[in-house]
Amino acid sequence: MRDDPATRDEVIKAFRAYEEGGFGVTVRLGACLHAYADSWGHEGFTAWWNSSINRRTGSMRPNIGHADAADGGSAPDYPYNDVDKALEAAKAIFDKIPDKCGCPANWEDYENHLRSLFSYKNNDDNIRSEKWRSEIEKKFGEKPFFDVEYFKHRNDYFERSLGL
Repeated sequence: MRDDPATRDEVIKAFRAYEEGGFGVTVRLGACLHAYADSWGHEGFTAWWNSSINRRTGSMRPNIGHADAADGGSAPDYPYNDVDKALEAAKAIFDKIPDKCGCPANWEDYENHLRSLFSYKNNDDNIRSEKWRSEIEKKFGEKPFFDVEYFKHRNDYFERSLGL
């Protein structure tokens, strides 16, 4: 469900916790934001086997969730497949940021930039991710850190951050 109320409430709580600081707040906020954005991207799919709802391409993949969607089942995960929906999710997230983290508080300052990034299509996740990191660095002066090998060994931290 787009803009799922329960997930929205978790985002608001996660922002409050982030402002207070403490163990794992960044991981929890990221997980909540991801789930909230997914409420747009995964809209129209069910979590259970249902051919009438989940069947999209007629592949041999199961009719559970978006397994049978285009792009090998990953279409909902790629913003370039529905840029307007991705922008709507981004705007909803933007509106939840408590003080805009010291950044310009006008959505218009970001909308066109995000539209361009959401429209960028490249099937290589590493190339697409590097473009995003590079654009974030240009816009905000800081390049996000991401190292797959590093994070592979941080699963315990991730799980404790989420209370698992």
